[in-house]
Amino acid sequence: MTAEASSTTTALSPAPLLQMAEGLQVTAILQAGLQLGVFDQIASGHDQAVTVATAIGADERGTRILLDALSALGLLERDGGYRLSPLVEMFLVSSRPSYIGGMFNILGSPWA
Repeated sequence: MTAEASSTTTALSPAPLLQMAEGLQVTAILQAGLQLGVFDQIASGHDQAVTVATAIGADERGTRILLDALSALGLLERDGGYRLSPLVEMFLVSSRPSYIGGMFNILGSPWA
């Protein structure tokens, strides 16, 4: 191995690949929230994991994990309960005229 090739190898970082994989995770978390109707339930007043879980017919622990992941992404806010971020309130509540959640079914599909 030449000195030039050696320095190139040590300068490489897996960060770009990890960022790509993270994009898949973010998409999956967002899709789960949309497909389960989490944003609609929070918009209708269910602000606790147990009430959201009951409303969507899901396990409370799994729902809490999803809600916390959505919070970590900035899509939900926590203040004694879960609240929609202004962005989600505007674009990811299905009853709003500005709803674009259906687009994620296309963009996040296995065929995209």
